[in-house]
Amino acid sequence: MKRILSFCLVFCMLLVLPLPLTAATTSDIAGHWAEKSITELMQAGFISGYPDGTFKPDNAITRAEFLKIITSVLGLAPASSGSSSFSDVSSEDWFFGYIMAAVEKGIVSGYPDGTFKPNNPITRQEAAKIVVKAEKIDETQANPAFTLSWFTTDGDQVAEWAKPFVAAAVENDIMMGDPTGAFRPTAQITRAETVTIGSRLMPAHIGGTFIFGRGQDSSSLDPAGVWQTENARATIQIFDTLVSLRGETTKIKPCLATEWSVSPDNLTWTFKLRQGVKFHDGTDFNADAVVFNFERWWDKDNPYHKGSTFDPFSYMFGGFKGEDGCVLKAVNKVDDYTVEFILTKPFSPLLSVLSMYSFAISSPTAIKNEGPENYGTSKEYPPVGTGPFKFSDWIKDDKLILVRNDDYWGVKAKIDKFIFRVIPDNAARYLSLKTGEINAMDGANIEDAIKAKTDPDLQVLLRPPFNIAALVFKCDTPPFNDARIRKAIAMAIDKKEIVKTFLGEFGLVANQLLPPSLWGYNKDLQDYPYDPEAAKALLAEVAPNGLPEIDFWYMSNPRQYLPDPKGVAEAIAADLAKIGVRCNLKTEDWASYTEDWYSGKFPMFLAGWSGDIGDPDNFLYTFFGVKNGKSGFYENSEVSQLLNEARIESDLNKRAILYQQAAAIIHEDCPMIFISNLQTPILLSNKVKGYVVNPTCYEAFNTVWLTP
Repeated sequence: MKRILSFCLVFCMLLVLPLPLTAATTSDIAGHWAEKSITELMQAGFISGYPDGTFKPDNAITRAEFLKIITSVLGLAPASSGSSSFSDVSSEDWFFGYIMAAVEKGIVSGYPDGTFKPNNPITRQEAAKIVVKAEKIDETQANPAFTLSWFTTDGDQVAEWAKPFVAAAVENDIMMGDPTGAFRPTAQITRAETVTIGSRLMPAHIGGTFIFGRGQDSSSLDPAGVWQTENARATIQIFDTLVSLRGETTKIKPCLATEWSVSPDNLTWTFKLRQGVKFHDGTDFNADAVVFNFERWWDKDNPYHKGSTFDPFSYMFGGFKGEDGCVLKAVNKVDDYTVEFILTKPFSPLLSVLSMYSFAISSPTAIKNEGPENYGTSKEYPPVGTGPFKFSDWIKDDKLILVRNDDYWGVKAKIDKFIFRVIPDNAARYLSLKTGEINAMDGANIEDAIKAKTDPDLQVLLRPPFNIAALVFKCDTPPFNDARIRKAIAMAIDKKEIVKTFLGEFGLVANQLLPPSLWGYNKDLQDYPYDPEAAKALLAEVAPNGLPEIDFWYMSNPRQYLPDPKGVAEAIAADLAKIGVRCNLKTEDWASYTEDWYSGKFPMFLAGWSGDIGDPDNFLYTFFGVKNGKSGFYENSEVSQLLNEARIESDLNKRAILYQQAAAIIHEDCPMIFISNLQTPILLSNKVKGYVVNPTCYEAFNTVWLTP
């Protein structure tokens, strides 16, 4: 299976370049793809520029420079005396101590001719071997045949000696390929690539407590029933999925499954599972655990199918066991570390779906002991996964405390403790960040996010616009069962002004469900114009006696896609009043809101969605694949047919066309008014390092660390 990956070699702690460098300004990094990383590490004091005011980010890095970085990262004191076994390395050379320290630790060796070639550039495959040895990764456990198949031309002809090291580096997220799908094993690594992403070679454990402020608490920590953002952001710290998202992208990488294959008819998927993994309760992760979890989600007659509606499974897999639309026919244990999924029909989004937080694997023992209806609901019934953090405490509507999992199979957390702190008011949360009470937050008021950009003690990261905010109608009951009324309201709302006022420079005006960053987006759609007079005329034609007062519902707390729901609702109500539509604004707590939203209580309401996976199916099928409350019970058989065809089609380009066709029909029917996409600003203290932004907003915090 070919996957397009992006190259990054991650080094961060104590990155020190050769002796001639000084703390100078760097005139050649402005606009460079690595500008942010270079600037951040300079501000942290890890690197500096050259005396001429440059950084030379695209220059190749030498073997000696590379080893100075590695030994500094590992905290190895450079050798101060002794003799060199290499004919081209002298005790008088500036790099002598670093090379000897690396040799002593078995990180690197010289060439057969007795030289070290310290001033030669270092290739990617050489770097892979050095870094794998430095991280003490057992390269014999890597899977070169599977991993190198991700890259074009058989891994671009990685040398035989390097294959296990390259595979180990890729599997452990140390190295990847470039955007074309090539690995380029003999290409030279540049300074920018060396600096860029962050934290792989930092000490395994730094310590401290990272506190993230959020607007609302989780309602459950059982991933099986997770739809809500705040549930998911917590559970991904505690649990792992079979496959997961890679870094800052929505591309797939191995997680609890190390490799997979699919039958020629696309109906049988076989997954090899990671061995030696333990749940937080000490029990083994294996094929039995995977089968147990999937049968709990899938089978309504399963004795553990309790404690949740299991909506994520039903939506993503098309139903439960025995239901006509369900794409899962069976999940079987092949051996202790192999499972197979048998499908009723081809299902193109499967890998992406399996990366979703709702399909994280829980400890079967914990579910059985706690009872499925109790599991993950409180500190008395804690969630138990295999992830980088373990549950510690949960004070509802105040804070959730997680602690480092010292036995984690993957990249161990750099911090001792992680706390989700609930601060409902956006301004109060921002003040808490300013005073140091918390280290990071999102859901900021736009004016505060703009201020934070110029605050020397803060930093602002932006998530790509991978969400949607919308006004939704209950389409199966009057008055909104008439598309003409829905279109009249669409023309009455000044979306540009709403985006300008409430999202500022971070917002985009939307005209369809898919965000513009996702493939399948229909670039040809023309939005309904803002035209109050035309809206008033259409409404007079359709409803000459006017509309009754409309109960207009909005969220009581900020969402990832809508920081100020109340303000937006008030602005929409004001626009509608201009065409004679009266609104009665109403709200309730988020748990009640989602329940009433899905059940169809609201005649008109604000809603939204943050993408969970990098597939349009997660947006379009979730809302429009079957008649459901998310879309206000809108139903169109042609849309449903197109979205189901897209699930079966394996050709990405053909799938994109199907999604674009569906978007055009949805636009014409106007069941929702798509308001905005938000580049969500994440505000952090400048002491926070290693925070990896993901478009989905579900970011793992095991890479995060804090400077003094």
